[in-house]
Amino acid sequence: MLGRLHPFFVHFPIALLMSALVAHILFWWRKHPSFLLFSRFLLVGAALGALLAALSGGWAEDAAGDLSAEIHEAIEQHETLGYVQAWLLPILAIWGVSRRKTMLERELSIFFGVMMLASVLMLYTGYLGGGLVYDQGVGVERSIWSASTDTSTILENP
Repeated sequence: MLGRLHPFFVHFPIALLMSALVAHILFWWRKHPSFLLFSRFLLVGAALGALLAALSGGWAEDAAGDLSAEIHEAIEQHETLGYVQAWLLPILAIWGVSRRKTMLERELSIFFGVMMLASVLMLYTGYLGGGLVYDQGVGVERSIWSASTDTSTILENP
């Protein structure tokens, strides 16, 4: 049951991190400090979401049962990158919040670079997770629709 929470939680850190990145870009474009504050706020949300996604991912793996070696290896790669995110985003959020008033331009550029790296890593982690679901069917229950090879009989006899 808890494994079903993973698809719910994974979308929050992705959306919040990408939004934080956009807010940071808007800060550089408009030079308005509210964009930087909003970026930090979104980054804290992304960090909390990444922790929940990693935790629920462990539950989802436990609920998946016996899997082929190929699928298990793909899950391990996805899981490893998820744990990197679960550590990287809180560190990034703490860095951004604790230095929010004292970051100079150079540190701000480095911070943005790390946020860009985290974003690319997040997108790749999500791509791997999507492949597990949509290509391998991990976590997807088989229904009556997939059990029948002849869909015309299902449509004729509802």
